[in-house]
Amino acid sequence: MMHPTKQEPYVVQANTDSEMQKVPSTKNGRQTNGKTTLEMTAGGQYLDSLHLMTTLADARLLPAHGPVGDSMHARVGELLAHHDDRLAETLAALGDRTRTAHQVAGELGWTRRKVPFADLGAFDQMLAVNETAAHLDVLVARGRARRALTGGVNRYVPTAG
Repeated sequence: MMHPTKQEPYVVQANTDSEMQKVPSTKNGRQTNGKTTLEMTAGGQYLDSLHLMTTLADARLLPAHGPVGDSMHARVGELLAHHDDRLAETLAALGDRTRTAHQVAGELGWTRRKVPFADLGAFDQMLAVNETAAHLDVLVARGRARRALTGGVNRYVPTAG
């Protein structure tokens, strides 16, 4: 992510006492000298923030929507597991072809009921394509796919291995 004023990549470090600070980006990594280092990339910010939450003391969860929970760590674990599953589904839908986020989204089920993409309204289809693009970008960041801009459209292809 580009810092809004400096326009250069940065990372967020959380010390063991839960202090957070922005520092210049030097490399990708999860753990450096006792500090958790999170690369702030477009595809991974949300997942990285969830991983960061697991390094903090557990607390009662008071969400903006949904039920109050006794453990933030439990909910974070559920969200991370969901996204791991979704990343696997996204990679499977990508198959061995070069595809757009729209094409991949069209092969995925949506909501907990796995509603087909074609049955979603136009607004929800747009949200589904954006979410799929975010998951594809995470796969790119993890080296599981490559992205190429062709004719103004991002196209994704899986990598070997």
